[in-house]
Amino acid sequence: MSNQNKYFSWGRVVLVCFIVASTELMWTLYNTYVPIWLQAGNPNFVLGEEVNVTVGFGLGAFVTGLILTLDNIAGLFISPVVGLISDTTRSRFGRRKPWIIFTMPVMIIAFILIPIFVMAVPLELNGQTEKLMPYLIPFIAMLVIMLMAYAVIRTPADVIMYDITPSKHRSMANAIANFIGAAFGVIGAIVGAMLFDVNPGLPFWVGAGLSAVVISFVAVRITEPPIEEIEPGDKPKQLSPKDTLKELMSLPKENQKSLALLYLSVFFSYFAFGQLGSFASSYGVSVLKMGVGDSGMLYAAGGMAFILGALPAGFILKRITRKQSSLIGFASFALMGLVIYLFPSPAVVWPALAVGGFLWALVWVPQVPMVMDAVPSDRVLGSLEGMMAIARMLGYILGPLAGGFVVEQFGNNYSNIWLIVFVGSLLGGLMLLPVTKGEVKTEAPV
Repeated sequence: MSNQNKYFSWGRVVLVCFIVASTELMWTLYNTYVPIWLQAGNPNFVLGEEVNVTVGFGLGAFVTGLILTLDNIAGLFISPVVGLISDTTRSRFGRRKPWIIFTMPVMIIAFILIPIFVMAVPLELNGQTEKLMPYLIPFIAMLVIMLMAYAVIRTPADVIMYDITPSKHRSMANAIANFIGAAFGVIGAIVGAMLFDVNPGLPFWVGAGLSAVVISFVAVRITEPPIEEIEPGDKPKQLSPKDTLKELMSLPKENQKSLALLYLSVFFSYFAFGQLGSFASSYGVSVLKMGVGDSGMLYAAGGMAFILGALPAGFILKRITRKQSSLIGFASFALMGLVIYLFPSPAVVWPALAVGGFLWALVWVPQVPMVMDAVPSDRVLGSLEGMMAIARMLGYILGPLAGGFVVEQFGNNYSNIWLIVFVGSLLGGLMLLPVTKGEVKTEAPV
Protein backbone atom coordinates (compact mmCIF):
# COMPACT_ATOMS: atom_id res chain seq x y z
CA MET A 1 0.00 0.00 0.00
CA SER A 2 1.02 3.64 -0.33
CA ASN A 3 3.15 5.08 2.47
CA GLN A 4 2.10 8.69 1.85
CA ASN A 5 1.19 9.31 5.51
CA LYS A 6 4.90 9.40 6.29
CA TYR A 7 5.38 12.43 4.00
CA PHE A 8 1.99 14.09 4.35
CA SER A 9 1.49 17.34 6.25
CA TRP A 10 -0.80 20.29 5.64
CA GLY A 11 2.19 22.61 5.66
CA ARG A 12 3.76 20.71 2.75
CA VAL A 13 0.44 20.78 0.90
CA VAL A 14 0.21 24.56 1.25
CA LEU A 15 3.81 24.94 0.10
CA VAL A 16 3.19 22.86 -3.02
CA CYS A 17 0.07 24.88 -3.81
CA PHE A 18 2.12 28.03 -4.35
CA ILE A 19 3.72 26.52 -7.46
CA VAL A 20 0.38 26.27 -9.26
CA ALA A 21 -0.74 29.59 -7.74
CA SER A 22 2.19 31.43 -9.33
CA THR A 23 1.24 30.11 -12.78
CA GLU A 24 -2.42 30.95 -12.06
CA LEU A 25 -1.42 34.55 -11.47
CA MET A 26 0.20 34.80 -14.89
CA TRP A 27 -2.69 32.90 -16.51
CA THR A 28 -5.23 35.37 -15.12
CA LEU A 29 -3.38 38.41 -16.44
CA TYR A 30 -2.90 36.71 -19.80
CA ASN A 31 -6.61 35.91 -20.16
CA THR A 32 -7.69 39.38 -19.07
CA TYR A 33 -5.61 41.61 -21.35
CA VAL A 34 -4.39 39.54 -24.32
CA PRO A 35 -7.90 39.18 -25.87
CA ILE A 36 -8.38 42.96 -25.66
CA TRP A 37 -5.02 43.69 -27.27
CA LEU A 38 -5.79 41.26 -30.09
CA GLN A 39 -9.16 42.93 -30.84
CA ALA A 40 -8.50 46.61 -30.04
CA GLY A 41 -8.75 48.77 -33.15
CA ASN A 42 -11.41 46.59 -34.77
CA PRO A 43 -14.47 48.79 -35.49
CA ASN A 44 -16.76 45.97 -34.29
CA PHE A 45 -14.98 45.86 -30.93
CA VAL A 46 -16.26 48.84 -28.93
CA LEU A 47 -13.98 50.03 -26.13
CA GLY A 48 -16.07 53.02 -25.11
CA GLU A 49 -14.16 55.89 -23.50
CA GLU A 50 -10.78 54.17 -23.74
CA VAL A 51 -10.82 53.52 -27.49
CA ASN A 52 -8.25 56.26 -28.10
CA VAL A 53 -5.69 55.02 -25.57
CA THR A 54 -5.85 51.23 -26.02
CA VAL A 55 -4.01 50.05 -29.12
CA GLY A 56 -4.24 46.58 -30.62
CA PHE A 57 -4.15 44.39 -33.68
CA GLY A 58 -7.76 44.80 -34.89
CA LEU A 59 -8.69 41.12 -35.09
CA GLY A 60 -12.24 39.72 -34.98
CA ALA A 61 -13.70 37.62 -32.17
CA PHE A 62 -13.39 34.31 -34.02
CA VAL A 63 -9.75 34.84 -35.04
CA THR A 64 -9.01 35.98 -31.49
CA GLY A 65 -10.51 32.76 -30.14
CA LEU A 66 -8.44 30.81 -32.64
CA ILE A 67 -5.18 32.49 -31.59
CA LEU A 68 -5.98 31.98 -27.93
CA THR A 69 -6.38 28.25 -28.58
CA LEU A 70 -3.59 27.56 -31.10
CA ASP A 71 -0.98 27.79 -28.37
CA ASN A 72 -3.03 25.41 -26.23
CA ILE A 73 -2.80 22.78 -28.95
CA ALA A 74 0.82 22.23 -27.93
CA GLY A 75 -0.49 21.22 -24.51
CA LEU A 76 -2.37 18.32 -26.07
CA PHE A 77 0.98 16.73 -26.88
CA ILE A 78 3.23 18.12 -24.15
CA SER A 79 1.19 17.59 -20.96
CA PRO A 80 0.35 13.88 -21.39
CA VAL A 81 3.92 13.06 -22.44
CA VAL A 82 5.39 14.96 -19.50
CA GLY A 83 2.90 13.31 -17.13
CA LEU A 84 3.74 9.83 -18.42
CA ILE A 85 7.51 10.34 -18.34
CA SER A 86 7.43 12.02 -14.93
CA ASP A 87 5.96 8.81 -13.47
CA THR A 88 9.26 7.09 -14.29
CA THR A 89 11.69 10.04 -14.01
CA ARG A 90 14.62 9.46 -11.64
CA SER A 91 16.88 12.38 -10.70
CA ARG A 92 18.51 13.96 -7.68
CA PHE A 93 15.74 16.61 -7.82
CA GLY A 94 12.93 14.04 -7.81
CA ARG A 95 10.37 12.94 -10.39
CA ARG A 96 8.31 16.11 -10.84
CA LYS A 97 10.56 19.00 -9.80
CA PRO A 98 13.01 18.92 -12.74
CA TRP A 99 10.16 19.65 -15.16
CA ILE A 100 9.19 22.71 -13.11
CA ILE A 101 12.49 24.34 -12.16
CA PHE A 102 13.98 24.18 -15.66
CA THR A 103 10.84 25.38 -17.49
CA MET A 104 9.54 28.15 -15.25
CA PRO A 105 12.23 30.70 -16.29
CA VAL A 106 11.20 30.28 -19.96
CA MET A 107 7.58 30.98 -19.09
CA ILE A 108 8.51 34.06 -17.07
CA ILE A 109 10.68 35.54 -19.84
CA ALA A 110 7.94 35.07 -22.47
CA PHE A 111 5.41 36.61 -20.09
CA ILE A 112 7.60 39.68 -19.61
CA LEU A 113 7.92 40.19 -23.39
CA ILE A 114 4.18 39.89 -24.25
CA PRO A 115 3.19 43.52 -23.47
CA ILE A 116 6.38 44.97 -24.95
CA PHE A 117 5.35 44.11 -28.51
CA VAL A 118 1.84 45.54 -28.25
CA MET A 119 3.07 48.69 -26.49
CA ALA A 120 5.39 49.28 -29.45
CA VAL A 121 2.40 49.57 -31.85
CA PRO A 122 2.22 53.14 -33.24
CA LEU A 123 -1.07 54.83 -32.37
CA GLU A 124 -1.65 55.78 -36.02
CA LEU A 125 -1.53 52.07 -36.99
CA ASN A 126 -3.99 50.98 -34.32
CA GLY A 127 -6.13 48.10 -35.64
CA GLN A 128 -4.44 47.95 -39.08
CA THR A 129 -3.63 44.25 -38.95
CA GLU A 130 -1.76 44.01 -42.26
CA LYS A 131 0.67 46.76 -41.27
CA LEU A 132 1.19 45.40 -37.78
CA MET A 133 2.70 42.01 -38.69
CA PRO A 134 6.18 42.96 -37.38
CA TYR A 135 4.54 43.38 -33.98
CA LEU A 136 1.83 40.72 -34.19
CA ILE A 137 4.09 37.80 -35.15
CA PRO A 138 6.50 38.09 -32.18
CA PHE A 139 3.52 38.86 -29.93
CA ILE A 140 1.86 35.57 -30.88
CA ALA A 141 5.21 33.75 -30.64
CA MET A 142 5.50 34.84 -26.99
CA LEU A 143 1.96 33.61 -26.34
CA VAL A 144 2.83 30.21 -27.77
CA ILE A 145 6.07 29.93 -25.79
CA MET A 146 4.34 30.90 -22.58
CA LEU A 147 1.57 28.34 -22.99
CA MET A 148 3.99 25.60 -24.06
CA ALA A 149 5.98 26.19 -20.89
CA TYR A 150 2.74 26.22 -18.90
CA ALA A 151 1.81 22.85 -20.41
CA VAL A 152 5.11 21.38 -19.22
CA ILE A 153 4.87 22.81 -15.71
CA ARG A 154 1.23 22.23 -14.81
CA THR A 155 1.09 18.42 -14.79
CA PRO A 156 4.11 17.81 -12.52
CA ALA A 157 3.12 20.75 -10.29
CA ASP A 158 -0.37 19.33 -9.77
CA VAL A 159 0.75 15.76 -9.20
CA ILE A 160 3.31 16.49 -6.46
CA MET A 161 0.43 17.27 -4.10
CA TYR A 162 -1.28 13.95 -4.74
CA ASP A 163 2.03 12.09 -4.43
CA ILE A 164 2.22 13.20 -0.79
CA THR A 165 -1.51 13.21 0.09
CA PRO A 166 -3.53 10.10 1.05
CA SER A 167 -6.90 9.57 -0.65
CA LYS A 168 -8.98 10.62 2.37
CA HIS A 169 -7.34 14.07 2.42
CA ARG A 170 -7.25 14.76 -1.32
CA SER A 171 -10.52 16.69 -1.57
CA MET A 172 -9.50 19.06 1.22
CA ALA A 173 -5.99 19.36 -0.23
CA ASN A 174 -7.48 20.31 -3.58
CA ALA A 175 -9.79 22.78 -1.82
CA ILE A 176 -6.72 24.48 -0.34
CA ALA A 177 -4.99 24.41 -3.74
CA ASN A 178 -8.01 26.00 -5.40
CA PHE A 179 -8.29 28.58 -2.62
CA ILE A 180 -4.66 29.67 -2.95
CA GLY A 181 -4.69 29.54 -6.76
CA ALA A 182 -7.88 31.55 -7.01
CA ALA A 183 -6.59 34.04 -4.45
CA PHE A 184 -3.53 34.67 -6.60
CA GLY A 185 -5.79 35.02 -9.65
CA VAL A 186 -8.10 37.52 -7.99
CA ILE A 187 -5.21 39.53 -6.56
CA GLY A 188 -3.76 39.58 -10.07
CA ALA A 189 -7.05 40.81 -11.51
CA ILE A 190 -7.54 43.55 -8.91
CA VAL A 191 -3.97 44.80 -8.74
CA GLY A 192 -3.59 44.30 -12.49
CA ALA A 193 -6.55 46.58 -13.15
CA MET A 194 -4.89 49.34 -11.14
CA LEU A 195 -1.44 48.83 -12.66
CA PHE A 196 -2.84 48.67 -16.20
CA ASP A 197 -4.11 52.23 -15.92
CA VAL A 198 -0.59 53.35 -14.97
CA ASN A 199 1.24 51.32 -17.64
CA PRO A 200 -0.19 48.40 -19.67
CA GLY A 201 2.97 46.37 -19.14
CA LEU A 202 3.10 46.72 -15.35
CA PRO A 203 0.63 43.89 -14.52
CA PHE A 204 2.78 41.48 -16.54
CA TRP A 205 6.13 42.62 -15.18
CA VAL A 206 5.02 42.69 -11.56
CA GLY A 207 3.30 39.32 -11.97
CA ALA A 208 6.44 37.81 -13.51
CA GLY A 209 8.58 39.14 -10.67
CA LEU A 210 6.30 37.74 -7.98
CA SER A 211 6.10 34.39 -9.77
CA ALA A 212 9.90 34.23 -9.99
CA VAL A 213 10.20 34.82 -6.24
CA VAL A 214 7.54 32.24 -5.40
CA ILE A 215 8.86 29.51 -7.65
CA SER A 216 12.43 30.05 -6.43
CA PHE A 217 11.33 29.92 -2.80
CA VAL A 218 9.19 26.81 -3.22
CA ALA A 219 11.43 24.80 -5.55
CA VAL A 220 14.32 24.65 -3.11
CA ARG A 221 12.16 23.67 -0.13
CA ILE A 222 10.05 20.82 -1.51
CA THR A 223 11.44 17.31 -1.25
CA GLU A 224 9.48 14.70 -3.15
CA PRO A 225 8.88 11.27 -1.65
CA PRO A 226 10.74 8.63 -3.68
CA ILE A 227 8.67 6.14 -5.62
CA GLU A 228 10.02 3.41 -3.34
CA GLU A 229 8.07 5.04 -0.50
CA ILE A 230 4.88 5.58 -2.53
CA GLU A 231 4.72 2.02 -3.90
CA PRO A 232 7.08 -0.01 -1.66
CA GLY A 233 6.03 -3.31 -3.20
CA ASP A 234 7.08 -2.34 -6.73
CA LYS A 235 10.40 -2.42 -8.53
CA PRO A 236 10.56 1.19 -9.73
CA LYS A 237 13.90 0.85 -11.55
CA GLN A 238 12.30 -1.58 -13.98
CA LEU A 239 9.24 0.63 -14.59
CA SER A 240 9.11 2.37 -17.97
CA PRO A 241 6.55 4.56 -19.75
CA LYS A 242 5.56 1.48 -21.74
CA ASP A 243 4.86 -0.40 -18.50
CA THR A 244 2.74 2.48 -17.26
CA LEU A 245 0.68 2.47 -20.45
CA LYS A 246 0.15 -1.28 -20.11
CA GLU A 247 -1.07 -0.80 -16.56
CA LEU A 248 -3.57 1.83 -17.66
CA MET A 249 -4.80 -0.32 -20.54
CA SER A 250 -5.34 -3.31 -18.24
CA LEU A 251 -7.63 -1.48 -15.79
CA PRO A 252 -11.01 -3.14 -15.11
CA LYS A 253 -13.76 -2.04 -17.50
CA GLU A 254 -15.68 -0.27 -14.75
CA ASN A 255 -12.63 1.86 -13.95
CA GLN A 256 -12.02 2.60 -17.62
CA LYS A 257 -15.65 3.63 -18.15
CA SER A 258 -15.65 5.95 -15.13
CA LEU A 259 -12.31 7.50 -16.20
CA ALA A 260 -13.61 8.18 -19.71
CA LEU A 261 -16.76 9.85 -18.38
CA LEU A 262 -14.78 11.85 -15.82
CA TYR A 263 -12.49 13.15 -18.55
CA LEU A 264 -15.52 14.15 -20.65
CA SER A 265 -16.93 16.00 -17.66
CA VAL A 266 -13.59 17.79 -17.22
CA PHE A 267 -13.65 18.74 -20.90
CA PHE A 268 -17.12 20.30 -20.68
CA SER A 269 -16.26 22.14 -17.45
CA TYR A 270 -13.35 23.90 -19.18
CA PHE A 271 -15.38 24.32 -22.37
CA ALA A 272 -17.86 26.35 -20.28
CA PHE A 273 -15.38 28.11 -18.02
CA GLY A 274 -13.15 29.00 -20.98
CA GLN A 275 -15.70 31.64 -21.97
CA LEU A 276 -14.96 33.63 -18.83
CA GLY A 277 -11.22 33.33 -19.29
CA SER A 278 -11.25 34.39 -22.94
CA PHE A 279 -14.21 36.76 -23.28
CA ALA A 280 -15.33 38.05 -19.85
CA SER A 281 -13.28 41.23 -20.26
CA SER A 282 -14.57 41.62 -23.83
CA TYR A 283 -18.14 41.20 -22.54
CA GLY A 284 -17.48 43.86 -19.93
CA VAL A 285 -16.22 46.52 -22.35
CA SER A 286 -18.66 45.81 -25.20
CA VAL A 287 -21.92 44.94 -23.38
CA LEU A 288 -21.61 46.50 -19.93
CA LYS A 289 -19.55 49.45 -21.31
CA MET A 290 -16.81 49.11 -18.71
CA GLY A 291 -13.27 50.47 -19.05
CA VAL A 292 -10.54 48.08 -20.15
CA GLY A 293 -8.82 48.05 -16.78
CA ASP A 294 -12.12 47.71 -14.90
CA SER A 295 -13.26 44.82 -17.11
CA GLY A 296 -10.79 42.59 -15.32
CA MET A 297 -12.98 42.96 -12.24
CA LEU A 298 -15.59 40.63 -13.79
CA TYR A 299 -13.16 37.75 -13.47
CA ALA A 300 -12.22 39.02 -10.01
CA ALA A 301 -15.86 38.91 -8.85
CA GLY A 302 -16.33 35.29 -9.83
CA GLY A 303 -12.84 34.44 -8.59
CA MET A 304 -13.40 36.02 -5.19
CA ALA A 305 -16.63 34.06 -4.82
CA PHE A 306 -14.75 30.89 -5.82
CA ILE A 307 -12.16 31.62 -3.11
CA LEU A 308 -14.92 31.92 -0.55
CA GLY A 309 -16.44 28.65 -1.76
CA ALA A 310 -13.26 26.56 -2.04
CA LEU A 311 -12.61 25.77 1.63
CA PRO A 312 -16.33 25.27 2.49
CA ALA A 313 -16.48 22.85 -0.45
CA GLY A 314 -13.72 20.81 1.19
CA PHE A 315 -15.79 20.52 4.36
CA ILE A 316 -19.01 19.86 2.41
CA LEU A 317 -17.25 16.92 0.76
CA LYS A 318 -16.96 15.30 4.18
CA ARG A 319 -20.77 15.16 4.21
CA ILE A 320 -21.68 14.32 0.61
CA THR A 321 -19.99 12.35 -2.15
CA ARG A 322 -17.70 13.89 -4.74
CA LYS A 323 -20.22 13.05 -7.45
CA GLN A 324 -23.11 14.74 -5.64
CA SER A 325 -21.00 17.85 -5.06
CA SER A 326 -20.05 18.07 -8.73
CA LEU A 327 -23.63 17.72 -9.94
CA ILE A 328 -24.77 20.58 -7.67
CA GLY A 329 -21.94 22.78 -8.94
CA PHE A 330 -22.62 22.10 -12.62
CA ALA A 331 -26.34 22.80 -12.24
CA SER A 332 -25.62 26.09 -10.47
CA PHE A 333 -23.12 27.28 -13.09
CA ALA A 334 -25.52 26.41 -15.92
CA LEU A 335 -28.24 28.47 -14.22
CA MET A 336 -25.80 31.37 -13.80
CA GLY A 337 -25.02 31.38 -17.52
CA LEU A 338 -28.70 31.35 -18.46
CA VAL A 339 -29.61 34.17 -16.05
CA ILE A 340 -26.78 36.45 -17.26
CA TYR A 341 -27.71 35.77 -20.90
CA LEU A 342 -31.35 36.68 -20.30
CA PHE A 343 -30.61 39.74 -18.13
CA PRO A 344 -27.40 41.49 -19.35
CA SER A 345 -27.25 44.25 -16.79
CA PRO A 346 -24.75 44.96 -14.00
CA ALA A 347 -27.47 44.54 -11.38
CA VAL A 348 -27.83 40.89 -12.46
CA VAL A 349 -24.31 40.05 -13.71
CA TRP A 350 -22.42 40.83 -10.49
CA PRO A 351 -24.57 38.77 -8.07
CA ALA A 352 -24.93 35.95 -10.61
CA LEU A 353 -21.15 35.75 -10.98
CA ALA A 354 -20.80 35.75 -7.20
CA VAL A 355 -23.23 32.87 -6.68
CA GLY A 356 -21.98 30.93 -9.69
CA GLY A 357 -18.35 31.34 -8.66
CA PHE A 358 -19.06 30.24 -5.08
CA LEU A 359 -20.85 27.05 -6.16
CA TRP A 360 -18.37 26.31 -8.99
CA ALA A 361 -16.01 25.24 -6.20
CA LEU A 362 -18.25 22.19 -5.79
CA VAL A 363 -17.13 21.13 -9.28
CA TRP A 364 -13.42 21.90 -9.27
CA VAL A 365 -12.55 20.87 -5.71
CA PRO A 366 -13.49 17.17 -6.16
CA GLN A 367 -12.65 17.01 -9.88
CA VAL A 368 -8.97 16.00 -9.74
CA PRO A 369 -9.34 13.74 -6.68
CA MET A 370 -12.10 11.82 -8.50
CA VAL A 371 -9.76 11.14 -11.41
CA MET A 372 -6.84 10.20 -9.14
CA ASP A 373 -8.98 7.79 -7.09
CA ALA A 374 -10.70 6.17 -10.09
CA VAL A 375 -7.78 3.72 -10.40
CA PRO A 376 -6.32 1.29 -7.83
CA SER A 377 -2.64 2.38 -8.03
CA ASP A 378 -1.09 5.74 -7.13
CA ARG A 379 1.95 4.90 -9.27
CA VAL A 380 0.31 6.30 -12.42
CA LEU A 381 -0.86 9.67 -11.10
CA GLY A 382 1.31 11.63 -13.53
CA SER A 383 -0.21 9.79 -16.47
CA LEU A 384 -3.74 10.40 -15.18
CA GLU A 385 -3.01 14.11 -14.75
CA GLY A 386 -1.48 14.21 -18.24
CA MET A 387 -4.67 12.82 -19.75
CA MET A 388 -6.67 15.25 -17.66
CA ALA A 389 -4.58 18.03 -19.17
CA ILE A 390 -5.73 16.86 -22.61
CA ALA A 391 -9.35 17.22 -21.51
CA ARG A 392 -8.63 20.68 -20.10
CA MET A 393 -6.78 21.84 -23.19
CA LEU A 394 -9.48 20.56 -25.56
CA GLY A 395 -12.05 22.44 -23.47
CA TYR A 396 -9.98 25.61 -23.63
CA ILE A 397 -9.45 25.15 -27.39
CA LEU A 398 -13.02 24.39 -28.46
CA GLY A 399 -14.70 26.60 -25.85
CA PRO A 400 -13.26 29.95 -27.06
CA LEU A 401 -13.71 28.84 -30.67
CA ALA A 402 -17.40 28.19 -30.01
CA GLY A 403 -17.72 31.43 -28.08
CA GLY A 404 -16.03 33.50 -30.76
CA PHE A 405 -18.17 31.83 -33.43
CA VAL A 406 -21.53 32.56 -31.77
CA VAL A 407 -20.43 36.14 -31.04
CA GLU A 408 -19.60 36.85 -34.68
CA GLN A 409 -22.48 34.91 -36.21
CA PHE A 410 -25.15 36.61 -34.12
CA GLY A 411 -24.47 40.32 -34.42
CA ASN A 412 -21.12 40.55 -32.59
CA ASN A 413 -23.06 40.18 -29.36
CA TYR A 414 -20.81 39.04 -26.51
CA SER A 415 -23.85 38.09 -24.45
CA ASN A 416 -23.90 34.87 -26.48
CA ILE A 417 -20.89 33.50 -24.59
CA TRP A 418 -23.24 32.79 -21.69
CA LEU A 419 -25.18 30.33 -23.83
CA ILE A 420 -21.95 28.36 -24.23
CA VAL A 421 -21.49 28.50 -20.45
CA PHE A 422 -25.01 27.10 -20.01
CA VAL A 423 -24.64 24.26 -22.53
CA GLY A 424 -21.14 23.26 -21.40
CA SER A 425 -22.12 23.13 -17.73
CA LEU A 426 -25.22 21.09 -18.48
CA LEU A 427 -23.25 18.52 -20.49
CA GLY A 428 -20.52 18.36 -17.84
CA GLY A 429 -23.06 17.32 -15.24
CA LEU A 430 -24.73 14.78 -17.50
CA MET A 431 -21.39 13.00 -18.05
CA LEU A 432 -21.14 12.31 -14.33
CA LEU A 433 -24.44 10.50 -13.94
CA PRO A 434 -23.15 6.99 -14.92
CA VAL A 435 -19.80 7.35 -13.05
CA THR A 436 -19.24 4.68 -10.36
CA LYS A 437 -15.57 5.23 -9.42
CA GLY A 438 -13.62 8.15 -7.99
CA GLU A 439 -14.80 8.38 -4.39
CA VAL A 440 -12.45 8.16 -1.39
CA LYS A 441 -10.52 4.90 -1.39
CA THR A 442 -10.41 2.67 1.69
CA GLU A 443 -6.87 2.46 3.00
CA ALA A 444 -5.44 -0.94 3.65
CA PRO A 445 -4.15 -1.58 7.16
CA VAL A 446 -0.45 -0.88 7.70
